[in-house]
Amino acid sequence: MGKDRMDNSHIDTVHSGRAREGTTLPLASHLLWALLSAGSLMILLSGCIESSGGGGGSSDSGAGEALPDRDAIQTVVIDVTDPEQTRYLNLATGTVAESEPEQWHLAFSGRQIRTDTAQEVHGFLGTDAPSELLDSDGAPNLEALRNAAADDYIDLLIDSFAEIDAAIRPAISGDVPRDEPGDFFYQLDMSSMPPRLIHNDSVGWLIRGRNGETYARLRATDIYFDMGGSEGFRYTFTMDLQPRGAGGFESHSHAAGIEFSGELKRHRRDQRCFNFSTYDAQEHQPGAAECSGTAWDLKIFRDPTARMGEDLTLLINGGFDRNGAPRPGAAAVIGSLPWSELASKHSAEEVPGYPDPDAWLQDRVESIAADDWFVEISSEDLPSGEARTIWPTYRVYVIDTDALDPLAPRYAFQVIGYYDSNGTAGIITARYVELPNDAR
Repeated sequence: MGKDRMDNSHIDTVHSGRAREGTTLPLASHLLWALLSAGSLMILLSGCIESSGGGGGSSDSGAGEALPDRDAIQTVVIDVTDPEQTRYLNLATGTVAESEPEQWHLAFSGRQIRTDTAQEVHGFLGTDAPSELLDSDGAPNLEALRNAAADDYIDLLIDSFAEIDAAIRPAISGDVPRDEPGDFFYQLDMSSMPPRLIHNDSVGWLIRGRNGETYARLRATDIYFDMGGSEGFRYTFTMDLQPRGAGGFESHSHAAGIEFSGELKRHRRDQRCFNFSTYDAQEHQPGAAECSGTAWDLKIFRDPTARMGEDLTLLINGGFDRNGAPRPGAAAVIGSLPWSELASKHSAEEVPGYPDPDAWLQDRVESIAADDWFVEISSEDLPSGEARTIWPTYRVYVIDTDALDPLAPRYAFQVIGYYDSNGTAGIITARYVELPNDAR
């Protein structure tokens, strides 16, 4: 998959059909989801990592690639029967601590599992749930879950994980499209069917460029995507620049009204990048930049295979990419803000929050929710006498023990149980293996 990834709050996931922490799907989005799944639009709302029913996370693993050693797989049991008690796992030593130690990688509290992000421990989805257990919309197959055996999915750990993807939580973020104005740069127009995505010009953002000294105030002034059409995703973002050393947005009139516009492919991953330092002052057009390089400030990125709210994103050259690696730039964002308020400011320094470092946001990776590790089925939907209501999804996550160090150990980690042999709930069984250097 693509290389554009970000920072992480705890551990992140890219899987289809379900909202995560911070990404609640409102009614209109559910309707859109239904329309898409019905085939009105050839955008597959699946995770960036394809679901596989026994294969690994990388679809093009070739001969000669270093793979984890099956004999090196370790199994660990974590007691989370007390939801108020947190347990801490050190993957390097395999030890589980009841109080927070100096070094840990994963913390367990009930069914919540998180990484030690304070020490730059990050996690990314390596392999999605097997398709026979969860369908593309995340709906569980009860019979398959009840009959699943951990040994059937041990091979999911034995992969190169050469292409590790993580769900984006951009600094320029907000609600997923809906049928009323919100704090996102586009919204859902339900005035016709199939619906359309259109711009939301009522909000904007203050963006600090990658050099830490150039600023732009930005909003979407034209977005159009017809769900039932055949054309690409049309966009225009208008920005007023405050170049390095300038006294404000209005100090250089030729830097006002710069339009970053174009069209992204409908059925293929596509992206465009803009460099704040170079632009056509006469035509008020942006300076193009190579997205594969480092000399870009703002990127519009589209992945038609991603879940809603992540299929079109604005990214900045600051924070973390989808590999969990830090981006080279110092770009950051304040907002969203009402455009009427942002447009009234003479300079970046007058925008609320400047220069408080806590007001600036950068791209990051979100946390894995409890239902990424487990699936719970109501007892009312189970056969009479069935005591177990929680099953593992067998997803594999890659845990990077230090995102700032490319040589730090990485582990493939998989939860395989929530009950002990006596049927006691809250006894998590997991297994993991260190990835070879060539598999990182």
